Formats: sequence, structure tokens, C-alpha cells
Amino acid sequence: MTREDRPASVMPLRPSRQSKLWGVIVNLTENGPSVVIRPMRRDDVAATVALALATPLWQRHGGTPAALTARLEEGLAASAAIWVADAPATPEVSQIAGFVWYVVRGAFQRSGYVMLLGVADQYRRQGIGRMLMAHAEARLFAEADDIFLLVSDFNTPAQRFYRQLGYAQIGAIPDYITPGVAELIFRKRQFRQGRPHEQSFGTAERTTRGGKP
Repeated sequence: MTREDRPASVMPLRPSRQSKLWGVIVNLTENGPSVVIRPMRRDDVAATVALALATPLWQRHGGTPAALTARLEEGLAASAAIWVADAPATPEVSQIAGFVWYVVRGAFQRSGYVMLLGVADQYRRQGIGRMLMAHAEARLFAEADDIFLLVSDFNTPAQRFYRQLGYAQIGAIPDYITPGVAELIFRKRQFRQGRPHEQSFGTAERTTRGGKP
């Protein structure tokens, strides 16, 4: 994909000020490489699968290219909320630096759920994960006051990352994905003054068809 194909929502690696555009956090600077947060397309699947399976997390859980490819393709077919971070590989070509898959009211049909988040090794510690989470949170908090996600007990860097973003562990599910590994339940709450906490049942966003917590 060339830079000319990119949409208007652009995010630099070193932000200086921040604004919001249609629920996507857009950081603006005068200089430096930029990152675009955009919906995943079918031709992004192979690069996203390679990115994910290169991480120790997916290797520990025994993920396979075929399984993850099928999962992403099913999600895209169901219009799931899967977004990618597009970063410049050369002045003319960009590549997938990371991705996030979230589900509006995907937790208990009431709260937001971040199902998957991944960042390529060469783009870590550059703010890509925070950009992707900022986009997901802007969308999820527009619909609910809580966001949930799961983190494997051995994945201490991810636990630290989410705590820095304001998430707190509230429980654990033993042997949920892989025998002998517990999935830690993390939650982040949004408190709004003057607005009672609403109860909504049977109003799940259509993107919930693309993934299950």
C-alpha cells in the first residue's frame, strides 16, 4: 500500500498534541514519520498473522497460521471492529505495525471488550500500542462505562502496559486457553459526572458478531 492510499486520520510516532476525529485519536506534529490507524482489509490478514505468530505469547499458546487466518477472515466477513496501525517502511510503502480487535458490549453484553492487541517487534516502545488502545477506548467508552480484557499470567510486560493505561486486575480464569496458564481479568472504568450508570440489554453492537470474548 502506498502513502497516497492512506485516509486522513494520521498519527505520528512522537505526538506533541492531541485531537479527536470520529472516535479515533489523532496526534499531530510538524515533522517525523506518521502512523495511520485504519480498519483492517482482507489483504492485511497475512501480514497481521505473521506479526502475531512472531510473538512469544502466540507461540506459548500454540497458535497456528491457519487458525489465526481463519479467525481474522471470519471477523472481517462479519464486519468486526479490527483496526491496524499502518507505519512507513520506506518513503513510498507502509506496513502493518500493529492491530487491535475490540467488541462493543462484548463483555456480558454490557461492557466493552478488547479481544486482541498486537504490535510488531520492530515498532515496540514507540507508542503504537497506546495509539491502538486509545482508538479502541474512544469507541468503547462512547457506548459503555467499563472495558474488560484478558492477559495471560506469564505475560508480565502486557500486564504492566495495561496497568499504566489505568486497568486493574479483578480476577483470573485458570486453564482457560492453555492448560496450566491462567488468564487474568483486567478492567478499566469510566466515571461520568451527572450521568447514571445505564443498564442496557439486547443492544449489542453489530461488531459483536465478529468475535467472542
